[in-house]
Amino acid sequence: MGNYGFAAIQNFVHDLFNLGLYDAVYVGGGEQRIIPLMGLTQKLEVIQPVPWFKESELFLWAELDLTFSPTYIGKLYPKISLGQHTLSTSQFVVGGGYAFAHILDEWPTHHAVGESEKGFFLFFKGHIGLITFGYDWYVESMEGYGGLGFQLLFGERLPWVRSDLLISFGLAIPHQVTTTVLRYDIYKDLGLFFKNSYKMVPLAEVDNVRENYSTWHTGVDWEISQWDFGWARPYLAGGLGFNRFLVMRDDAAHTRLRLFSELTFSAELMMGLRFFNRGEIQYHGSAYGLEFTGGLRFSDNSRLN
Repeated sequence: MGNYGFAAIQNFVHDLFNLGLYDAVYVGGGEQRIIPLMGLTQKLEVIQPVPWFKESELFLWAELDLTFSPTYIGKLYPKISLGQHTLSTSQFVVGGGYAFAHILDEWPTHHAVGESEKGFFLFFKGHIGLITFGYDWYVESMEGYGGLGFQLLFGERLPWVRSDLLISFGLAIPHQVTTTVLRYDIYKDLGLFFKNSYKMVPLAEVDNVRENYSTWHTGVDWEISQWDFGWARPYLAGGLGFNRFLVMRDDAAHTRLRLFSELTFSAELMMGLRFFNRGEIQYHGSAYGLEFTGGLRFSDNSRLN
């Protein structure tokens, strides 16, 4: 904990997404601490094959997690989740739980973070070969934390056969909107997709006023296998959903306050190309490729002032 000189890296990411310069004031006069984190997990797992997945299984987890970091925090959180498992190197999980936290020191930032990570929370997480990802959303504090990372795998090299689940991470231009898409294979060339796009826009430095804009769509994805080029395959997709406009600010106690929230109807139509969709690039049972997409989005924002 403390200032380890990573501000330049964080501000590089902020510049990439047009989030503005972040200048953190560290508690403790620049003091640096290295504190171990210990944990214990108990898990009940039920796994069942599903007829509409050719290479995957569904599973149900009931978990009890206990974590402890000396002089910082102790946490206890039971949770339940539902997920999909393919081989030993690929899975995706969604769930919810309740977090109990106790702060062990007097640092104001520790208390602010600890209080924001209490109560009911929702989460998703997963790993696909090299890539790991996850996100936790704490409902009471309206704060979320997540990340994208990489892992190295050892042992037997598992072959890739096909993908029941396709996950895409991207950036929509010209507004640098981060986008995540999950596509489940349903029947032959048809799939069901779930898409989220998100961007945070700073509005004022005073009280850290900002707008969190997101879109959520679900619909049908059709890969046109008759036009497969061998190295690329075209696809069409259409979906319905909503836009969410959320304006927040922080008070003097670093509590998040909601200034404005509105949902509006949205629909979109997309088309694009998926490159290397036959497993040309694979690692430990997972295949990787590139996707280029363009489209149109309709939004009914007539209720917004």
